[in-house]
Amino acid sequence: MHWKIIAQCGTNKFSQAKANVLQTSSHSQQILLFPKSHTNSHYGACSPLLLLSLPQIVFYEGRCFSGRKLEVYGDCDNFLDRGFMNRVNSIRVESGAWICYNHPDFKGQQYILERGEYPEFQCWNSHNDHMGSCRTVRMHGEHYRIQLFDSCNYMGQCIELCDDCPFLQSFGYGRTCVNSIRVYGDG
Repeated sequence: MHWKIIAQCGTNKFSQAKANVLQTSSHSQQILLFPKSHTNSHYGACSPLLLLSLPQIVFYEGRCFSGRKLEVYGDCDNFLDRGFMNRVNSIRVESGAWICYNHPDFKGQQYILERGEYPEFQCWNSHNDHMGSCRTVRMHGEHYRIQLFDSCNYMGQCIELCDDCPFLQSFGYGRTCVNSIRVYGDG
Protein backbone atom coordinates (compact mmCIF):
# COMPACT_ATOMS: atom_id res chain seq x y z
CA MET A 1 0.00 0.00 0.00
CA HIS A 2 1.27 3.47 -0.85
CA TRP A 3 0.21 6.66 0.92
CA LYS A 4 0.46 10.12 -0.57
CA ILE A 5 1.43 12.70 2.06
CA ILE A 6 0.70 16.25 0.98
CA ALA A 7 2.79 19.08 2.40
CA GLN A 8 0.21 21.84 2.24
CA CYS A 9 -3.53 21.86 2.56
CA GLY A 10 -5.86 24.33 0.89
CA THR A 11 -9.26 25.15 2.31
CA ASN A 12 -11.28 22.66 0.28
CA LYS A 13 -8.87 20.67 -1.84
CA PHE A 14 -5.42 19.14 -1.71
CA SER A 15 -2.55 21.36 -2.72
CA GLN A 16 -0.27 19.68 -5.22
CA ALA A 17 2.74 21.70 -4.05
CA LYS A 18 4.72 18.80 -2.60
CA ALA A 19 3.89 15.17 -2.00
CA ASN A 20 5.75 12.12 -0.78
CA VAL A 21 4.86 8.47 -1.09
CA LEU A 22 5.18 5.94 1.71
CA GLN A 23 4.88 2.23 1.01
CA THR A 24 4.19 -0.73 3.24
CA SER A 25 6.32 -3.83 2.76
CA SER A 26 5.47 -7.51 2.96
CA HIS A 27 6.17 -7.32 6.70
CA SER A 28 3.26 -6.69 9.05
CA GLN A 29 4.92 -3.49 10.25
CA GLN A 30 7.26 -1.18 8.41
CA ILE A 31 8.67 2.02 9.84
CA LEU A 32 9.24 4.66 7.21
CA LEU A 33 10.78 8.11 7.51
CA PHE A 34 11.38 10.91 5.05
CA PRO A 35 14.90 11.42 3.68
CA LYS A 36 17.22 13.61 5.77
CA SER A 37 17.28 16.13 2.94
CA HIS A 38 13.54 16.69 3.40
CA THR A 39 13.32 19.79 5.61
CA ASN A 40 9.61 20.63 5.56
CA SER A 41 7.76 18.46 8.06
CA HIS A 42 4.48 20.38 7.95
CA TYR A 43 1.74 18.19 6.52
CA GLY A 44 -1.90 18.98 6.14
CA ALA A 45 -3.41 15.89 4.52
CA CYS A 46 -2.86 12.31 3.51
CA SER A 47 -4.69 9.75 1.43
CA PRO A 48 -4.16 6.18 0.28
CA LEU A 49 -3.52 5.78 -3.43
CA LEU A 50 -5.51 2.96 -4.96
CA LEU A 51 -5.18 1.25 -8.32
CA LEU A 52 -8.52 0.21 -9.76
CA SER A 53 -7.59 -0.64 -13.35
CA LEU A 54 -4.63 -1.54 -15.55
CA PRO A 55 -2.28 1.42 -15.26
CA GLN A 56 -1.27 3.38 -18.37
CA ILE A 57 0.75 6.57 -18.75
CA VAL A 58 1.91 8.37 -21.91
CA PHE A 59 4.97 10.65 -21.96
CA TYR A 60 5.43 13.28 -24.70
CA GLU A 61 8.62 15.08 -25.71
CA GLY A 62 6.74 18.27 -26.59
CA ARG A 63 4.39 20.47 -24.65
CA CYS A 64 0.63 20.00 -24.97
CA PHE A 65 0.99 16.32 -25.93
CA SER A 66 3.06 16.89 -29.05
CA GLY A 67 6.16 15.22 -30.45
CA ARG A 68 7.37 11.67 -29.92
CA LYS A 69 5.57 9.68 -27.26
CA LEU A 70 6.27 6.74 -24.97
CA GLU A 71 3.37 4.60 -23.74
CA VAL A 72 4.04 2.71 -20.51
CA TYR A 73 1.85 0.01 -18.92
CA GLY A 74 4.04 -0.97 -15.97
CA ASP A 75 7.32 -0.16 -14.29
CA CYS A 76 9.97 1.35 -16.57
CA ASP A 77 13.41 1.72 -15.01
CA ASN A 78 15.02 3.59 -17.91
CA PHE A 79 13.31 5.52 -20.70
CA LEU A 80 16.48 5.35 -22.81
CA ASP A 81 16.17 1.54 -22.95
CA ARG A 82 12.88 2.08 -24.80
CA GLY A 83 14.43 4.53 -27.25
CA PHE A 84 12.96 7.59 -25.58
CA MET A 85 15.10 10.54 -24.54
CA ASN A 86 14.86 11.72 -20.95
CA ARG A 87 13.05 14.89 -22.01
CA VAL A 88 9.36 14.96 -21.07
CA ASN A 89 7.31 18.11 -21.51
CA SER A 90 3.79 16.70 -21.15
CA ILE A 91 2.15 13.61 -19.67
CA ARG A 92 -1.25 11.98 -19.98
CA VAL A 93 -2.16 9.51 -17.22
CA GLU A 94 -4.82 7.28 -18.76
CA SER A 95 -5.33 5.11 -15.68
CA GLY A 96 -3.77 4.24 -12.37
CA ALA A 97 -1.44 6.26 -10.20
CA TRP A 98 2.26 6.67 -10.94
CA ILE A 99 5.50 7.66 -9.28
CA CYS A 100 7.79 9.26 -11.85
CA TYR A 101 11.46 10.02 -11.26
CA ASN A 102 13.70 12.55 -12.96
CA HIS A 103 16.54 9.97 -13.24
CA PRO A 104 16.71 6.34 -14.44
CA ASP A 105 16.52 3.43 -12.00
CA PHE A 106 13.81 5.08 -9.87
CA LYS A 107 16.18 7.72 -8.52
CA GLY A 108 15.98 11.45 -8.05
CA GLN A 109 13.03 13.72 -7.49
CA GLN A 110 9.67 11.93 -7.21
CA TYR A 111 6.51 13.13 -8.92
CA ILE A 112 3.19 11.54 -7.98
CA LEU A 113 0.73 11.62 -10.86
CA GLU A 114 -2.86 10.47 -10.88
CA ARG A 115 -5.32 10.20 -13.77
CA GLY A 116 -5.37 13.39 -15.79
CA GLU A 117 -3.51 15.58 -18.25
CA TYR A 118 -0.32 17.49 -17.54
CA PRO A 119 0.33 19.70 -20.61
CA GLU A 120 3.71 21.04 -19.40
CA PHE A 121 6.26 20.02 -16.80
CA GLN A 122 5.28 22.79 -14.36
CA CYS A 123 1.91 21.03 -13.98
CA TRP A 124 3.56 18.19 -12.06
CA ASN A 125 5.68 20.69 -10.10
CA SER A 126 8.92 19.99 -11.92
CA HIS A 127 11.54 22.66 -12.50
CA ASN A 128 12.74 21.08 -15.75
CA ASP A 129 11.82 18.51 -18.39
CA HIS A 130 14.03 15.65 -17.12
CA MET A 131 12.26 12.31 -16.58
CA GLY A 132 14.09 8.99 -16.54
CA SER A 133 11.88 6.29 -15.00
CA CYS A 134 8.44 5.54 -13.60
CA ARG A 135 6.57 2.90 -11.66
CA THR A 136 2.98 2.22 -10.79
CA VAL A 137 1.53 2.72 -7.36
CA ARG A 138 0.44 -0.76 -6.34
CA MET A 139 -2.44 -1.78 -4.11
CA HIS A 140 -1.87 -5.00 -2.18
CA GLY A 141 -4.23 -6.31 0.44
CA GLU A 142 -7.17 -4.65 2.11
CA HIS A 143 -6.06 -3.88 5.65
CA TYR A 144 -3.88 -0.84 5.97
CA ARG A 145 -3.49 2.14 8.26
CA ILE A 146 -1.09 4.97 8.93
CA GLN A 147 -0.07 6.58 12.23
CA LEU A 148 1.21 10.16 12.33
CA PHE A 149 3.18 11.42 15.35
CA ASP A 150 4.06 15.01 16.20
CA SER A 151 7.38 14.01 17.84
CA CYS A 152 10.40 11.98 16.76
CA ASN A 153 10.71 8.27 17.58
CA TYR A 154 6.94 7.69 17.43
CA MET A 155 6.23 9.78 20.51
CA GLY A 156 3.80 12.58 21.26
CA GLN A 157 0.33 13.14 19.92
CA CYS A 158 -0.73 10.44 17.44
CA ILE A 159 -3.53 10.10 14.94
CA GLU A 160 -4.34 6.85 13.13
CA LEU A 161 -6.00 6.87 9.71
CA CYS A 162 -7.48 4.13 7.55
CA ASP A 163 -9.01 6.34 4.87
CA ASP A 164 -8.64 9.71 3.16
CA CYS A 165 -8.17 12.70 5.44
CA PRO A 166 -8.43 16.03 3.62
CA PHE A 167 -7.66 18.11 6.75
CA LEU A 168 -5.88 16.56 9.75
CA GLN A 169 -7.18 19.09 12.27
CA SER A 170 -10.77 18.04 11.49
CA PHE A 171 -9.89 14.61 12.93
CA GLY A 172 -8.58 16.07 16.17
CA TYR A 173 -4.91 16.30 15.23
CA GLY A 174 -4.08 19.70 16.66
CA ARG A 175 -0.42 19.88 15.67
CA THR A 176 0.87 21.46 12.47
CA CYS A 177 3.82 19.12 11.91
CA VAL A 178 4.46 15.41 11.55
CA ASN A 179 7.87 14.16 12.70
CA SER A 180 7.48 10.38 12.53
CA ILE A 181 5.19 7.99 10.67
CA ARG A 182 4.29 4.30 10.92
CA VAL A 183 2.60 2.49 8.04
CA TYR A 184 0.88 -0.86 8.56
CA GLY A 185 -0.46 -3.14 5.85
CA ASP A 186 -1.04 -6.72 4.81
CA GLY A 187 0.20 -6.26 1.26
